[in-house]
Amino acid sequence: IISPIYLLLEAITGQNSFSSWMKNLLSQLIIFPTAIAIFVAGDVIIRSVGKTDNFFQLPFIYGINAQSMATLITMAILFITPELLQTVQKLIVPKPFPVEAGLGSFFSGAKTAVGTSFEEINKYSLFAQSFIPLKKVFGKLSFMDKSKYS
Repeated sequence: IISPIYLLLEAITGQNSFSSWMKNLLSQLIIFPTAIAIFVAGDVIIRSVGKTDNFFQLPFIYGINAQSMATLITMAILFITPELLQTVQKLIVPKPFPVEAGLGSFFSGAKTAVGTSFEEINKYSLFAQSFIPLKKVFGKLSFMDKSKYS
């Protein structure tokens, strides 16, 4: 909508605003093919993991078969996708340092899902204190305070 204004500024003032407009447009459009590539690569990885029973075993974590590992990989790909897309966008329109180091970039997507889950559990656990059938259910959960529900 505002692209004619960018082009007008290029023509009138002689500034180099067209190249920044093109870079910004390209950085917005590259998101879709990148997301498709991430999901296709994730699908290839998941299907290759799910085909074999000889997938690697993580140390000190026993009982996770190949199908469960494929589920964990799927969740990891879903959680890291927004951060990867932002990184690709920042590579086209440079910022000071596009890649954040640390586990925060990996768990940014998971933070929302876990936070929402705990908010829902908290809401129903407060309701369970006055509602007898839910009191029995929440009383059986190991991480809940037993004194509130007995």
